[in-house]
Amino acid sequence: MKSLKGQSILEAQQFGREILDDLFLEADKMQGVCKFLDGGEVSEEAMHECGSIKAGMAEKKIALLFYEPSTRTWSSFYVAAENLGARVMAIPPARQFSSAVKGETVKDTIAMFCGYGIDAIVMRTDKEGMAKEADEAACASGRTVSIINAGDGKGQHPTQALLDLYTVKRFFKNDLKKDIHEEKINIAFVGDLANGRTVRSLAYLLNKYQDPEKLEFFFVSPPVLKMKDDIKDYLDKKGVKFSEYEKLADVVGKIDVFYMTRVQKERLEGIQVDYDFIRNNCSITKEVVEKMKKEAIVMHPLPRDPAFGEIPEWFDSDPRAKYIQQAENGLYVRMALLKKVLLG
Repeated sequence: MKSLKGQSILEAQQFGREILDDLFLEADKMQGVCKFLDGGEVSEEAMHECGSIKAGMAEKKIALLFYEPSTRTWSSFYVAAENLGARVMAIPPARQFSSAVKGETVKDTIAMFCGYGIDAIVMRTDKEGMAKEADEAACASGRTVSIINAGDGKGQHPTQALLDLYTVKRFFKNDLKKDIHEEKINIAFVGDLANGRTVRSLAYLLNKYQDPEKLEFFFVSPPVLKMKDDIKDYLDKKGVKFSEYEKLADVVGKIDVFYMTRVQKERLEGIQVDYDFIRNNCSITKEVVEKMKKEAIVMHPLPRDPAFGEIPEWFDSDPRAKYIQQAENGLYVRMALLKKVLLG
């Protein structure tokens, strides 16, 4: 199995099933580490794991370089690095407070960090492809620096896809711990599919993890926000079945996993969106809940938009609502990923 040590994490396509299963086993261990750090009772194995990790990570330096706003991704990576015992350099919002304001290129910024002896740079940007530019700059420096893509514009968000898949693995089929490789998964991607990088990454990752005949995608959105052709062409090539709809109510009874998304207002660039249509047809409504499978799960990368109403607050108490646990899973998965990248 290929090791992640020293690797950059740029896109979901770079992960195969074997390495994903190994990463998810590590994420399970990270839950025990977090419990121990919070003062809970854990096994001797978890205590030993925590001590071993902290010893290995003590000299590792991780920079958080975010050009776009973030709550969950930034904070979960920060806490993940701290929990592992690494040293963290947290850059204030780079678009406002770094030398990017003065026109500095990402190439120069990354070269500078490489010179400081940084081991990994977790990077979020509003420009698609900038994570790859950063990786090229790091390689050109001649130093071993891992770039971790924490979202690049309309491109990808691979670590979000990792925690999303981990959540599906944990809660699919009502948390019965079935091997999801043996189960058919019908997943609905709902909302802004044209601009959401999380749906793109998860579509790639699910295909890498699940056999094509065990997977079916349902893309639900108004035409102006439908999934881009590159993803559909990729699925066609891989033999994954998918279909497109404008109303969630038309397919709700078939769905095992609902992946809801907000409208990416910051990326619409003048495109007119009918919010009333989305609120009535591409959201969790009373009608949808009545037809939903009892063992289905509802996910969302967050934040959700109250004005859009893709998941109303009254649904939060429903046992099928898994988006808060999904966000929590981000801590365990990102701890596991940092450990694998920096220690192997």
